[in-house]
Amino acid sequence: MTDSPSDQGKQPDVAASQAANAPAAPPPRRARYQQKQRSFWQRVPLSVWILLPVAIASASWFGYRAWKGSRTVVTFVGIGGAPVPPLELQLFAEQLSFHQPSPPAPYATRKLDEGDTCVFGSEEVDRSALLRYSGPGIGTGYASITRGRQAEIRLAAPTQLQGRVGAIEGVFAMGLRTLGMQPVAGARVIGMGGGEHGLALCEAVTDADGRFALAGFSSDLGALFVRVLADGYSLASSNQFLDPNASVVVPMLPTKKITGRVALPAGLDASRLRVLAKGLPGVEARIAADGAFSLDHVPPQLEPRLLVHGLPIGFTHAQVNAHAGQDGIAIAIVPDVVLRGRVVERMRQLPMSGAMVWHDCGPIGGVTVHADEDGRFEIRGAPPGEIVLRAQCMVTTEDGEKETLSGERSVPIEAGKQVGEVILRID
Repeated sequence: MTDSPSDQGKQPDVAASQAANAPAAPPPRRARYQQKQRSFWQRVPLSVWILLPVAIASASWFGYRAWKGSRTVVTFVGIGGAPVPPLELQLFAEQLSFHQPSPPAPYATRKLDEGDTCVFGSEEVDRSALLRYSGPGIGTGYASITRGRQAEIRLAAPTQLQGRVGAIEGVFAMGLRTLGMQPVAGARVIGMGGGEHGLALCEAVTDADGRFALAGFSSDLGALFVRVLADGYSLASSNQFLDPNASVVVPMLPTKKITGRVALPAGLDASRLRVLAKGLPGVEARIAADGAFSLDHVPPQLEPRLLVHGLPIGFTHAQVNAHAGQDGIAIAIVPDVVLRGRVVERMRQLPMSGAMVWHDCGPIGGVTVHADEDGRFEIRGAPPGEIVLRAQCMVTTEDGEKETLSGERSVPIEAGKQVGEVILRID
């Protein structure tokens, strides 16, 4: 029996059938590696692909913000659009106070020889600073700058302030009656920006007629604080609004010097120390190698506290007050005592977290710390003797009102001996 022509095309091909049923040959090794790579990336969730660029962009943004926040960019604008001349830049601590030398010394100096922009790093401007600028053809001025912020300073032409200094002549008859003023020659006149604790911008010396001319400060200041120091006269000052036609008159009173000696432990360099009169900025004296000092310019009616500035950590001295003309003042520099203790509420003996603790016996006139969450504190600067330790804390009452609790305690301190834990109760 023979197959019909129609059946002949349907005969199975044995070779083709065997080839179809045979196992497939493994792909080459490189192809298998590429296939695994593709399968790994394909297994990454879609959410990762969406969030990855966002994370990279966020990290870049925060990195840029941190970098930008560590820089302080100051741009100067020339007078009337003129190019900015070479500038001398000086940085000062913004927190100027009565227990520091005045005028203060700069902690950093920079020169801007070309261009109009200066960039300060975080090592130069921690949080904020005062910037004094000066240069040829411009008035010396100052500005407050803040870390991470841009500042634009417009330069202005220099101007001057004229005046005279004189000693008051008068008689006491039902009160002081002024008869006139005798000129004070050789007085040191300092023009300051920012008030009595500000920066020195210009300086002059009075002539034989007591006249002076403070020149070279910026005409954009608006006001200038004038400080006058003369041998044998008390500190004199005047805050002057700038007026081209005005003439300043600064009266002075005669006074006498305060003399004494500072007893220094071995190893302390006297050349780095100064004696200051608290509350009288600019009234200060250097200490000689043997510890002697002579303090001038204290008004005759005052008895300020004397402070030794520049002491290293771990040294202090007892409170010393003196009046004009007083001799033989003795200030002994001694190792300080560290006081440790707790601040508690008197009735319930609860620890007062965040309470402010202080005493007024430090080398700069006062030391302040804050208690931790358990009411514990540690405060330095206490000299031997009887000191008064004070504490203050603000609390919220049951009625939701703010109330201030305070208390104090007298603590006796013996030289060379540590004090046990001090319990300071407030109510």
